[in-house]
Amino acid sequence: MATTKPTIIPRTRKFTNELTGVTTTIPFSANVMAPLFISDWQTNGPIWTQFLADLATTKQSGAQAVSVDVWWGLVEGTTRGTYNWAYYEKVFKAIRDPAVDLKIIVIFSFHQCTGVANLPSWLSTFYAGQLIVDSSGNSTPVQADDFDYVGEGGVHSQPYVQLWADSLAIQDYTRFATKFTNHFSGLYANDVVAIFGSLGPDGELRYPSYIENGDPAKQPHGGALQCYSRLAIIDFQNYVLARYAHPAGLAAT
Repeated sequence: MATTKPTIIPRTRKFTNELTGVTTTIPFSANVMAPLFISDWQTNGPIWTQFLADLATTKQSGAQAVSVDVWWGLVEGTTRGTYNWAYYEKVFKAIRDPAVDLKIIVIFSFHQCTGVANLPSWLSTFYAGQLIVDSSGNSTPVQADDFDYVGEGGVHSQPYVQLWADSLAIQDYTRFATKFTNHFSGLYANDVVAIFGSLGPDGELRYPSYIENGDPAKQPHGGALQCYSRLAIIDFQNYVLARYAHPAGLAAT
């Protein structure tokens, strides 16, 4: 995004070893995380006001950057190709206010967040009927729920686009990142110090294995396998047929 890569210059802090009593000066830098979403940002309500106060406190504490989740489902949630950056324009402006002067860390959040953002509503309707190619090179028309994970108990979930359909969604991820860069680079090219991509349930690198459990209090447990969607089954069937050439070969193995 930046023509000249912005950097965070580590500050120094003194730390004293409690055992030896020796004090050492070492480089130190710290970043903080913005709220996932500020619901009253348009009216400058109490949550937004508190956010501004927290930014000032963050600056005083010595932190140097604020990470912000840029939600796909908020920006491009209702119409494919239509982007609403208004919320992030206001948040970035607050972070870069001269009185605060903090850097920005961007997180492209392409997953669901309960109470904040779902996946775009147009996903299933836009791609319905289009062909998707599996790992064996076979194609099949997309159906409405083909972006869902399906667990061994038959439970559908859509925390993010399932891996068997991400060959379609990746073009949307790429376009989203390009549109973001085009929109914000003029103002913040030297202020965005990092950009990350976030997928998986709650942004974690894992399958949504615990959803079928239905009771977070029971975690951790084995979870449920998430390879029972229509596309996952077709992919596996095509792989086996390609591997063993003919159904008769399966009986002999």
